[in-house]
Amino acid sequence: MKRGLVCLLTLLMLLPILGIGASTAGPQITEGMVDGDYVFDVIDGDAVIVEYHGDAQTDLVIPHALSGYAVTAIGESAFSDHTELKTVVIPQGVTAIGRYAFLDCTNLEKVTIPEGVEVIDEMAFELCDSLSAVNIPASVQAIGNSAFYKGIITVAPENQYYSSRDGVLFNKEQTTLIRYPVNKSGSTYAIPNTVTTLVDYAFYQCKSLTSVVIPSGITQIGVSCFSGCEQLKTVVLPKGLTSIGDSAFSFCYSLTDVVLPETLTSVGDDAFVYCYNMTPVTIPDSVVSIGSGAFDCELSVSPNNPAYSVEDGVLFNKNKTLLIRYPSNKNAESYVIPDSVITIGDRAFQECYPLREVTFPNSVTSIGDSAFHYCENLTSVVLPKGLTTIGADAFSYCFKLSQAMIPDGVTAVGDYAFYDCNKLTEVVLSDSVVEIGAMAFGYVFDENEGDVAKDNFTIKGIAGSAANGYCEENGFTFTALTQEQLMQALTENDFVSANPVQPGGTAPVTVPKTQQTSFMEQYGLWLLIGGGAVLLIALTVILLLVLKLKRVQYVVSTDEAPNDHGKK
Repeated sequence: MKRGLVCLLTLLMLLPILGIGASTAGPQITEGMVDGDYVFDVIDGDAVIVEYHGDAQTDLVIPHALSGYAVTAIGESAFSDHTELKTVVIPQGVTAIGRYAFLDCTNLEKVTIPEGVEVIDEMAFELCDSLSAVNIPASVQAIGNSAFYKGIITVAPENQYYSSRDGVLFNKEQTTLIRYPVNKSGSTYAIPNTVTTLVDYAFYQCKSLTSVVIPSGITQIGVSCFSGCEQLKTVVLPKGLTSIGDSAFSFCYSLTDVVLPETLTSVGDDAFVYCYNMTPVTIPDSVVSIGSGAFDCELSVSPNNPAYSVEDGVLFNKNKTLLIRYPSNKNAESYVIPDSVITIGDRAFQECYPLREVTFPNSVTSIGDSAFHYCENLTSVVLPKGLTTIGADAFSYCFKLSQAMIPDGVTAVGDYAFYDCNKLTEVVLSDSVVEIGAMAFGYVFDENEGDVAKDNFTIKGIAGSAANGYCEENGFTFTALTQEQLMQALTENDFVSANPVQPGGTAPVTVPKTQQTSFMEQYGLWLLIGGGAVLLIALTVILLLVLKLKRVQYVVSTDEAPNDHGKK
């Protein structure tokens, strides 16, 4: 069984921690054995629980043995999502609790971890919302990141590797803060001065915290360390801090003022994503690495920074050939990308809801992964002539994009590039495109059915091209064009707004010129017929006028003749 193999791999990785050497012949494994509500694997004569099927018990005592085999480990996700469980007693003899073992057991109030357990893997008790307390025995040697969610933590004094202080889990020397429980009371917390490291997920989803004091000895903040701390308003980053991990402060909606210290060198991916209320942040000279989607606020950069520059709050590399991040809380509806830009970085415009129109220079050759993901009001985009690659999810969930023409020269379109662009019914693809990713075009998301192929979706291109093959594989309509027709369609790759946006109004409806029928195309024949008729009538009128004029002249001349002759 697949889960059994995963569990085996987990155990094999834990063997060095447990001080157990694998035999040269390899472990003897029997998978998928069943005893009552338990599915287990037998590894070298010991039972590893991989699945639990019981659903009636609220108070569960896990057996010491299954079918005569001693239970020594709780495998990965073995009891996850069992919301009926309220208390669990883990038996003596168990030495390892696998990752996600009790994940999302939301009603679990109490768990007994026996002496002898040596490893509690990552997220073993994550999202156990009702857990009030956790006791770590002296035998535990390794605890994975975010192994615990709620539950005030105590550690046996004899434990050589871990300690607790006011319900917070630390390493033995209290130089590393491992987990601050979600249900710990109080809205403010001062991290002890002994701490130099905050590990991954240390304060993850501590929604009650509004303020944290970080001591000067801390040099790094781990991945997702404060992620989901929705009420966190103030945090002072200490001098001496060198790195902020991926998603470290993501989803901290209430965070406002953040000052990056002069010692900081790196900011991870999505470090401050969804921090919409942050005031503009200054990137100090020391920062030489900023991950994709790191900020949602406007930025400025110290003039001597060797790696980055900013224009109108938008972050670029130093020479502005790479656009790194357009702030999602910037309120402009349109943006003209500078002519110097060659690359649009991953997630550069992700979730920029106000944007309706973006103008590319022809210098742009690549659009990164998720570059315009969820720009839900984006209606007009003209892909540049120099473009060669469109990344995965580049325009996914751009609900108002109605047309896409991929310029000649593009060779690759990534997975889900135009996924759930539900107004997109037609795409023109050059035969320069040789790689089209999964669900790049023509798919939308349905809450009941998931990924759904659109019925009325058409791709136009050259017969035998990758576009043709994509249509055949996915059941879409393909319209074959000649090379001349294709080039004509692609050279008209620009959008015209049919209706200007009025204040407070809806976005303009935009269509490519190739879908517009010119006035002459629509009415030319009628113009010719009508024009001919008008011309004929005009000539007739003129002829009649000329004849009438001549007649008048003749009458006048005959009437005056006697006088003239009389005078003479």
